[in-house]
Amino acid sequence: MAQEINFKFNEPDLIRQLQAYIDSTYDEHYAQGRIQTTEFIQSNGGGIEFTRGNIIKYAQRYGMKDGRNRKDILKVLHYAIIMLNTHDIETEKERQHYENQSRNNQPAQELRNDQLESAIQDGFNYRNNLGT
Repeated sequence: MAQEINFKFNEPDLIRQLQAYIDSTYDEHYAQGRIQTTEFIQSNGGGIEFTRGNIIKYAQRYGMKDGRNRKDILKVLHYAIIMLNTHDIETEKERQHYENQSRNNQPAQELRNDQLESAIQDGFNYRNNLGT
């Protein structure tokens, strides 16, 4: 039986409010049927930097524009979720890249030995061809 959690900071209600805010962003004009700027930047490898920059921007803007604007905090949290998603995607891509590389390539030392053997053979061939 799961123990009931006694939340001290109203987390369940705040998470529901964050979900409602995120849902509303998909109704805005720039999100309907077109690629969003965040998606474009993310697909070109700049997702972590872009989301980090927006988190900083909205965190610093809190209290400066429109007073203590609650929406700025919601934007910080939304960009943090996008950053977490970007992290997961990039980490998985890196893991797959290294797995594929290790399956398809010989270890580095073996490659160096092959290259050395090839260079030695080329040297023998060159020297032998000088005499002809």
